[in-house]
Amino acid sequence: MHTTASGPQHACPILDCEYTCDDRQKLRDHRRTAHPELQSCYQCKIAFGNYTALGQHASETGHASFYCPDEGCGKSFSRFDVFQRHQDTHRLDVSRYPCQYCSRYRGVNGFKRKDHLTQHVRNYHHIGVDELSRDNTRQRSCPHRDCSEWSPEGTNGDQHAFQKSSDYIAHMRKVHKESDFPCTERDCNRAGPKGYFRMRDLQKHKLKEHGIPIE
Repeated sequence: MHTTASGPQHACPILDCEYTCDDRQKLRDHRRTAHPELQSCYQCKIAFGNYTALGQHASETGHASFYCPDEGCGKSFSRFDVFQRHQDTHRLDVSRYPCQYCSRYRGVNGFKRKDHLTQHVRNYHHIGVDELSRDNTRQRSCPHRDCSEWSPEGTNGDQHAFQKSSDYIAHMRKVHKESDFPCTERDCNRAGPKGYFRMRDLQKHKLKEHGIPIE
């Protein structure tokens, strides 16, 4: 909700829907008529008159009732507030999969889809999927080219700045105030240096704290 000269404005939370109104009941009526499929449980297909009733149904049954309609997404959620935050990740074009091996594809330049990140790492960094799934214990250098601890691609292992992952992690947190896998959910404090350095740790955090299923 935001306020204009004409009073408080309520916007439809559905991605790409530009409907706004000055009354909550109008917004409820709009969602019921314009997006009827989104007020039905994604798992059992039972229809409800509003999101509150659908949310209560999800709580009682454990169903992931709220389905993201964004093309190519396919995620579903058991809580409406988590569903809304997820919609914001599409709307704000937030990247969810940063590359931990180079600084070019981090932050707003990260990948929105996991398969795009995997393809980039495989083709550009020549690292296989099996290597991505293991703990990152190999020698590493800082990904920032202007850092004294950076090494060019192809550097021999014993010439990397960090021989242990713990040294690399300490450097990134202290010097650059960042992590390889920060949480991008709104208002979460697991961002910047408080983020994670393994994808699976970030996934576990999102499941526990934000209700986002592990892919």
